[in-house]
Amino acid sequence: MRMSTGDIKPLCVTIIADSTFRRSAAEHLTLTNLSVDKSFDIDVTIVDRSVKKVKGEIVTEEMHAKNTFEEPECVTVKKFDRVQVTEKGIRFTIPACSVLHLEVRQNACGE
Repeated sequence: MRMSTGDIKPLCVTIIADSTFRRSAAEHLTLTNLSVDKSFDIDVTIVDRSVKKVKGEIVTEEMHAKNTFEEPECVTVKKFDRVQVTEKGIRFTIPACSVLHLEVRQNACGE
């Protein structure tokens, strides 16, 4: 997998952190956007396979949000369905202050 993040300029702190692993027929991609106020467009290229299905979940809220006894559901995991399947892989925008997990199901070579 190769990712490009468009207009991110070199910084001293990594703004987008990512991790990938493969389990059975799916590639799992987790990204963290540490920016307080900027979302980023992400293009993921998947080599030698085509995307069959993408399932996503996200935790995102403004920087000072927190769960409390009074508001235990302020920050929760939510469904993320804003992924576009492209000819080369997938495209999406990761919001500021977020952790995103995508499960990318792929067709085998030639399918």
